[in-house]
Amino acid sequence: MKVQSVINQAQSLMDSENYEQAYGVLKSVYEQYPQDKDLLEKLALSAKILELESDAQEYFEQLVNIDPSNTVALSELQDIYLHSNKYKYYISRAKNKVIQGNLLQAIPDYKKAIDNTINDLEIRDARMLLAKAYEFCNKKQQSIDELYKVLDLGVDVSVYYKLVELVSDEDKVAGVDVLSRAISEFPEEAGLKELMAALLIDTNQLTNALEYAQSDYTKAKIYLMQGDDDAAFSILQKIEDKKNVKYLLLIAEYYYNKKEIENCEKAVGEFAALDPQNPLAYQMRALVEEEKDNLAEAHYNWGKFYLIKSDNLMAINEFLQAHNIDSKSAKIIKEIIKINENSKDTASLVEFYEKLLSVEPDNVQALEKLGDFYFDMYEFKVALSYFERLDNQKQSDSSALLKLAKCHEKMKNNSAARECYQKYIDTAPVSTQTEAIKAKLETLSGDSCAQDEGLLEKLLGLFARK
Repeated sequence: MKVQSVINQAQSLMDSENYEQAYGVLKSVYEQYPQDKDLLEKLALSAKILELESDAQEYFEQLVNIDPSNTVALSELQDIYLHSNKYKYYISRAKNKVIQGNLLQAIPDYKKAIDNTINDLEIRDARMLLAKAYEFCNKKQQSIDELYKVLDLGVDVSVYYKLVELVSDEDKVAGVDVLSRAISEFPEEAGLKELMAALLIDTNQLTNALEYAQSDYTKAKIYLMQGDDDAAFSILQKIEDKKNVKYLLLIAEYYYNKKEIENCEKAVGEFAALDPQNPLAYQMRALVEEEKDNLAEAHYNWGKFYLIKSDNLMAINEFLQAHNIDSKSAKIIKEIIKINENSKDTASLVEFYEKLLSVEPDNVQALEKLGDFYFDMYEFKVALSYFERLDNQKQSDSSALLKLAKCHEKMKNNSAARECYQKYIDTAPVSTQTEAIKAKLETLSGDSCAQDEGLLEKLLGLFARK
């Protein structure tokens, strides 16, 4: 019999208040399905109704073990523990608050749990949960303090890994100190040594880093940084997988150091193909372009490097330098526009959209943005010139006709407006919008502009900004 059919049968018995029979039915299949969450929940709830508190507690605890975020089980256990186990009561209450997204409120409960036990293992578990809560609440120092207290209860390599992560985020030198203690406790732990090498590289302690380096990639990197290219190349030659990003980046750096620019470019290209959003690809390209004395491309790639690292100020500075060298590069202008779009710098946007049109006269986005801008500035004649060019582009959609029509209306050219609206109706599918335009056409007569435009503008949303 499938477990779900048993659960359904038990539910029917419970609905008719045959709780003992329902409980017996559920227990009859428990040994076959000890990990089934629905079965455990029904068993626990049935035991609770029958006032079999120890059984209910057992099943609810099993349920939490396989489904830690089960709020039903946690809430029930919270009630059970209230008078029997204060430590577990506060732990379950804190976990419930975490699940609800109230991490700050969970912190006092974890502290109360610690105060209500003398068991070192329980204290350790509560402090680990408290440290995690502090971390998620962006209270790193408090999290670090708790992890040190955990270590006082007994060394644990996983705690060291977490501690190093938090400490080195704030101070890499302090991270080195923590790792020294960790390695003295776990001298055979290769991961700690490799982590130590990485931190020593970051703090420019290359000789010491080499003593700890475990992987060939790290050793090759250190040799390259020390200027010992031949030693690095010798290690890289031993690596079998020559199509992974670590190898390609290091071999590119080797070729750059040896001034073998073509080989460097090839390696960077392969690296970028595997990891296109890695800023190091743009950094290497920038260095290569500098070597080739192609400064516009160098500044462009530095701009992309900073953009990926979310440093828009440095990025715009690099793109502007690139533009000053090569004012006709559309890709450079587009990057400047992208940043200005995010900063809402309208004056710069207009300037660079106009520059973009000077090199790409049919650029649809530039025509539309400039037309919208001048329309908003009540310079309808200028806006009209952009919308006419936009309408002439095969790739533009029929919305350009609506923009043209609106401009003509503002300029009191109702006959031209009617023509544009009619063209739109002839090509657009029937919709509320087209019906509104048909009604609008009836109000347009002679060369005077109709006054009742509110409904149509709401339906069209012509100049709503994206």
